Amino acid sequence: MIGIGSTMVSSAVDYDKEQLDSVVAEIEKQFSDDVERIRYAADEDWAHDPALFFKVLLMDRPGAVLNVSEDPRSQAGFALCNRIMSAIRDAVRDHGSHSYFSFRLVSEQAKLRDPEWD
Repeated sequence: MIGIGSTMVSSAVDYDKEQLDSVVAEIEKQFSDDVERIRYAADEDWAHDPALFFKVLLMDRPGAVLNVSEDPRSQAGFALCNRIMSAIRDAVRDHGSHSYFSFRLVSEQAKLRDPEWD
């Protein structure tokens, strides 16, 4: 579990970066067949509460679609995202921040080339 630490990353959020890096690495290992990488940032959310923002880059699979409403095959993708979110929330639940998640496929990132995801 993550506890509030002493490393200051933003003026709003105080946490132990080394410990959080370790948790993220463990989640990446746990989902190594599905996750390319997980990045995070600590900041305030819209209500000025401490928050962790996770960006999860998923490996492409044949027929993988993340938009559940457009393709029923994506139910598996939706379930995977939920399992990843649950694992991260369980690991960081004691640090006092809200957790927010964004998911993207490797192929989508290749097209968008969004530097915030690299």
